[in-house]
Amino acid sequence: MKPWELMQRRLNARTASITGVLISRLETDPDSNPVESPSLDKRLWQLRLWQEKHNPITEPLAPHRYVEHPEEYPPDKLKNLPSIFPLARLFPTPRQPVPGRIATTREVAKGWMMLLVEVERRWNLENEDDQIVLVERDGSGRPIRTLYPLSHLSAAQRNVLRHQVFGRMEDVR
Repeated sequence: MKPWELMQRRLNARTASITGVLISRLETDPDSNPVESPSLDKRLWQLRLWQEKHNPITEPLAPHRYVEHPEEYPPDKLKNLPSIFPLARLFPTPRQPVPGRIATTREVAKGWMMLLVEVERRWNLENEDDQIVLVERDGSGRPIRTLYPLSHLSAAQRNVLRHQVFGRMEDVR
């Protein structure tokens, strides 16, 4: 039995109402999101178990709780969206006390900036003669914006980055 089949069997045994993982696949790059990847399936299963242990939720999130600005979404389309148990959910915070909350666009951008700050720092420590600047800073040296916003990277560029850093998903152990 393949790992994804075992995962699906376990999912079906626990909750018959969960349909599985929706993968948005880029047709121009069939390698970008493999439909069947034992390595990816294993990581998603491990993430699910971790979330169930450390950040459990008792019911799926309705669309108005996971769409970032539901008031701007057409009501007829909002009602057609499914309720979900998000795998990449965050812990509640004082400002957003929602169990199972989804990262906002602002949080994703902040995480991207923090990643680029660290990449820039490590590169510059190891390459004194070939310094790079990935993040713009204010007068006190605090990062204020990236020179390469995540939203400006094409799917192809993100895949190149992923392959250069991690290799093929099946090769990551």
